[in-house]
Amino acid sequence: MEAFPALRFLEDVRWRYAEALLGTGEANAQQKAYALYRNWAQQRTYTPYRRDAARRLLKSSAAQDRVIGAFALLHSGEMDEMRAQLQEWKSATGPNPAEAVLPSWVRYIDTAYEVRRQAGAKRYLEAITLAKRLLDEFPGGVESEEVVFWLGDYLVRNGRNDLAAQILEVLLEKRPNTGMKSKVLETRTRIEITKNDADGAAAQLDALRSHAPGAQSLPELAYTLGTLYERTGKKKAAQVWMACAAGGPLGDYYVHRAAASLHATASPENRTAWTVHPLPIPLAVPTFVHTRSLSAATLPPVTEKRLRFWAKHSAPEGDWEAISFLRGVGRPPWDEATFARIMAFAELGYATRVQDFYYTDGWKKSLSSADAALLEFPRAYWDVVSKAAAEQEVDPYLVLAVMRQESAFNPGVVSRSGAVGLLQVMPATAKHVVKRTAYFGDEMTDELHLPEHNVRLGAKYLKDMLQMADGSYIGAIASYNAGPGNFQKWQRKYALSRGEDFVDHIPYQETRDYVRKVLTNYAVYQSLYKGAASTAHAEQFAASEKTPH
Repeated sequence: MEAFPALRFLEDVRWRYAEALLGTGEANAQQKAYALYRNWAQQRTYTPYRRDAARRLLKSSAAQDRVIGAFALLHSGEMDEMRAQLQEWKSATGPNPAEAVLPSWVRYIDTAYEVRRQAGAKRYLEAITLAKRLLDEFPGGVESEEVVFWLGDYLVRNGRNDLAAQILEVLLEKRPNTGMKSKVLETRTRIEITKNDADGAAAQLDALRSHAPGAQSLPELAYTLGTLYERTGKKKAAQVWMACAAGGPLGDYYVHRAAASLHATASPENRTAWTVHPLPIPLAVPTFVHTRSLSAATLPPVTEKRLRFWAKHSAPEGDWEAISFLRGVGRPPWDEATFARIMAFAELGYATRVQDFYYTDGWKKSLSSADAALLEFPRAYWDVVSKAAAEQEVDPYLVLAVMRQESAFNPGVVSRSGAVGLLQVMPATAKHVVKRTAYFGDEMTDELHLPEHNVRLGAKYLKDMLQMADGSYIGAIASYNAGPGNFQKWQRKYALSRGEDFVDHIPYQETRDYVRKVLTNYAVYQSLYKGAASTAHAEQFAASEKTPH
């Protein structure tokens, strides 16, 4: 079961396994079950498994299990259930729970519960007092640090940045080595940015860079700080922080957005181009320049022909052959020929199978950054995509960028709303496009799941959206997701000068995230397959390694 930890359906298998172990009544088997429950309960994100695992741990005979379960239940928002459980534990201490001496682990959980209860009732000062007590009276409790950070984050979300900064500062003073330090510094940076205190934000962000140089939030925060300095007229500081953001990993939206800002700053005439055709300037640094052979001709002609036929008809035989081949290549590193054959399978239409192995079979950790990027951003169905893009005179890498977000290159995907295939074309949209396009036939709507039909129809619709949006990539991508009517309404409402400002004002969170992801996909494809950055850009990106102060 551990071979493919990323496959979600295995969570249900693991749960059933844990339940079976618990039900045996045998001590060793139950210990294994509780170990699995602890793993679920300590997950950072909410899942039904975390909540249900918490309930199992609350019935454990071990106090530490009950503590873990209680905090997991609190983090899952089950306040009423937690209150009832606390009352049960208090009642077990004697006929008068108010006068009983509670076990330390019950007091620990009770104090944490009260922090959340007081905060929920908007009694923020009382919650802060209890949070401080939690840190003082239970110095070894990691869970207490999470509760205190939760309180700081809750205060931020409720507009009390002053109180949030206060309790987060207390957390760092009392627990300087807390595992929550990165999150604390990130939140304090956001607070300073909200206050328009650029220098205060810079101090916090410097501390974050020093503590966690690879923090996922760094590019976004550095970019936001750069724009804040830009608004206050401190152009040199703005460029330094933009360079810091642009020095982040390939595929991060704010990395590419910062690169676009640097490009516009270095070449004023390109700012006009950015306004008219707003998309991130490709980030390509020497680390990602590759010399890999990516031609499908690396496969024997008979094999290539067979695989191409099966992919064209979405036949399962092609998947079977791809899986058989991928199982046989072992784990990286590979020689040039093996890597080229893997990429050939992805290019012919088996990118989904390649990525199954990449994400779940340990490939990702063993590859160079350049090779990893190629496997994460393959030219899937390249023959079909390039022909359809040429037919509509659109960039094939824009089509791939949309495809990666819409279906992750899986031709069999059907959404809950009924969208079909690689480019998630709605049947009604397909009929409308076919009716308006003389060289399209009705068989395309009848077999919408087939890659060739789906990509040709999707590329035509994308071209229509580009024309409707006057060539704006952001407009076309937003329209592809939310419909042209919504885009035109937003365009009238948010008549902003720069494309990136428009993205930030898209009112639908789903569409806002979608546009950012597709633009980032497009920038990565351009970076990987359309050449490296200029020397001037390389110098700007190198500046990101310098400390801003």
